[in-house]
Amino acid sequence: MKNKDGAVIMEKINDMYSKPLTDFFEQCLIEVDSIPNGMPSIFIPGVGENYLSSKKKKILYIGIDTNEWFDLKKEVFKYSENKQEFIKDYLGYADKGLHDLCHAKEWYNKNSQFWKFIMKLQMKLHNPAFELSKLDQCLKDDQIEDYRTILTSFAWGNCNAIQCLRDSAFDKKNYQKIKGFSSEFDHLSTMTKALKPDVVIILNWGENESFIQPQDDPTLYECKQERMDGKVKVFHYKAKDGEHPPVIWSYHPQWMVRREDIDTVVEYILRLEPFQDASK
Repeated sequence: MKNKDGAVIMEKINDMYSKPLTDFFEQCLIEVDSIPNGMPSIFIPGVGENYLSSKKKKILYIGIDTNEWFDLKKEVFKYSENKQEFIKDYLGYADKGLHDLCHAKEWYNKNSQFWKFIMKLQMKLHNPAFELSKLDQCLKDDQIEDYRTILTSFAWGNCNAIQCLRDSAFDKKNYQKIKGFSSEFDHLSTMTKALKPDVVIILNWGENESFIQPQDDPTLYECKQERMDGKVKVFHYKAKDGEHPPVIWSYHPQWMVRREDIDTVVEYILRLEPFQDASK
């Protein structure tokens, strides 16, 4: 991140994540021989450089996990060589991907339904007249810089900081033990304290509701609206204290597209209460 807003966000992320991330790698360093070869590393949320200055809502999108996010064992060895510098650099890995527009140039072009959903909602939010069917054309490399502000005005995290175990080649016991070291990161409050979003959109229907409920107030969020008429369910949660950001919860787009067109779901979400104040 190269602008003033980016520096402010990085300071917030450093304050929130530096110590727990250091603790995580210290635990991994002690248990390095137990880390399965090829096990993905821990993911720290990415924040676009124009997130704080967004002319619309500051949205935090939360997916399931990020596939193959670096190699944990290799990262642990890097950490052992220069701990402070490593943590500083690691906290900005996902931010760099957004700054370089990888989500639009590379990840989107790999037919990622997750990124298609985000790009479409961002474009429609900032320009209601935008025709979603034209997104592919607009995201071609020769035009993409025209949309940099819109495409870098959100934050991105995951319900699982470390990828869920799907590959039977990994030692399940050791994989789950190491993944357990990252449990502090697997809660909405960790992200919202650092990022202060206006709206949270969770794209992971399989996650438990406890993900959004604080441990000291397990009934803070109440479901205020349920979309049952469409093929894709969308729930809108609101915090009773009025201080925590509203949460919109739906399927991961990978499964969403099997039931309904993404454009229809995007347009429905943007009609919900959290988006009725067009200025903020």
